[in-house]
Amino acid sequence: VYLTLNRKADALVLLNAIKTSSGYGLESTYANVFSANNEMNKEILFTIRFKSGGVGLGNPLANLFAPSNSGNAIVNGDGKGYNTPSSELAVTVASYDPSSARRLVNIQPYGKIYYVSKFTTKSALEDDTENDFPILRYADVLLMLAEAQGNNATSIGYINEVRRRAGGLTDLSTTLTTAAFEKALSNERRWEFAFENQRWFDILRFTTTTTSLSASTDAFPNLKAQG
Repeated sequence: VYLTLNRKADALVLLNAIKTSSGYGLESTYANVFSANNEMNKEILFTIRFKSGGVGLGNPLANLFAPSNSGNAIVNGDGKGYNTPSSELAVTVASYDPSSARRLVNIQPYGKIYYVSKFTTKSALEDDTENDFPILRYADVLLMLAEAQGNNATSIGYINEVRRRAGGLTDLSTTLTTAAFEKALSNERRWEFAFENQRWFDILRFTTTTTSLSASTDAFPNLKAQG
């Protein structure tokens, strides 16, 4: 909220408190964060809980996001085909680095299309997976710290912590132009929090906190190509 209000100093007080004394931290791998066998792990500050087993508390997202007419190939009970990833996000070099494990967690192919795989596990019943839905996690704290502090070596170090955990990515240079820093931060949030309901609010907030970005060419890269 403080970042949205452009009250960066107030945000830093809270974010630094979490970083220095809360006991939260990054999970060892990106996949571990979302595993149904690793719920409420050290990265999760706040999450929406779900419980499978036919008790009426299961997560329906796996069925909602699985491709239409996929039958039981991905999840029991077929898919609805909602929230389909854009091809730009899924497959181009301009978006996910093919060396990053994040793409494989977030997006999977089914035939010639891609679907959101982030919250998908097998379950015996339709709309009944165990996967929790994260609202706030420690990677977000690190990237918000970078956003609140602005372009400096410490902020770039926070981005690099998240990149290292993603796997297969090289560190960013500790010296970047403001535009390069803000673009790197925007991209990192897009890749790290894909399908976690963060992107739209990031774009709204970036008008005050990362002012070198343009929604038409940075936040929504497809718009320029489509005119």
